[in-house]
Amino acid sequence: MHLFIMWGFLGLFLGTVLLSIDHYLVHFLYGVVYLYYSVILEIFGLLLLLGLIWALIRRYVQRLPRLENRKEDLGLLIWLLVVIISGFYVEALRLAFQQPAWTLWSFAGLGLSFLCPSTMNIPATYPYFWWFHALLSLGLIAIIPYSKLFHMMAAPVNIYFKDHPENGIDEACDSQNVEYSVKNLINFDACTRCGRCVEVCPAASVGEPLSPRDFILDTREHLFRKYKPFFRLPLFREQTNNNNLDDEVEGLWHCTTCN
Repeated sequence: MHLFIMWGFLGLFLGTVLLSIDHYLVHFLYGVVYLYYSVILEIFGLLLLLGLIWALIRRYVQRLPRLENRKEDLGLLIWLLVVIISGFYVEALRLAFQQPAWTLWSFAGLGLSFLCPSTMNIPATYPYFWWFHALLSLGLIAIIPYSKLFHMMAAPVNIYFKDHPENGIDEACDSQNVEYSVKNLINFDACTRCGRCVEVCPAASVGEPLSPRDFILDTREHLFRKYKPFFRLPLFREQTNNNNLDDEVEGLWHCTTCN
């Protein structure tokens, strides 16, 4: 499931970058190259679509106990679904209007093109659908640093610093008397709320008040409030103030250091 979502998302992103290069810099997407480009993007799009449907089934049909189901989780999945479906529909409108000889190479869009109403004024409506899809896609990319999708960026950095000596990346923080190292902060950012740590935690499994995931999330929220510039404004500080961290720190006494 994750491979389908990752490669589908990455493939479509790279495909959009290539299309931008072709449009603004060097025109190279024509002839046989364009046909293979179309097929590959159709495959990446279908991979992403399949991965998203699979994710929805795991969360809301199978309901795996270790998975949290927050509004953000459903919102991001639906957002991605609308992005991919709207992209296919924009392609379908173009194919229905132009009816080029190579339509079979865009097989997913071709299938949707038969659903376009014959009475639709495609040249007039196409720009609106295109901008709807473009703004949704760009908005999704813009929201990545502020959502759980940020693990796409944090995880590689986390892996890079895994075997890195602590003092090499913490010199800048020595004078600030922080309670966590830079390496710790990177660890917190990489959490995806998958629940695997809770599932295997000996203390949590016997009902003791310790949840590794909740400790990580509450600590991360505490650090956001402490170090993010806009959280220093009274309005944001009051809205996010809670005592969850105190409860989680108390729960740490139940840790069995099982590693």
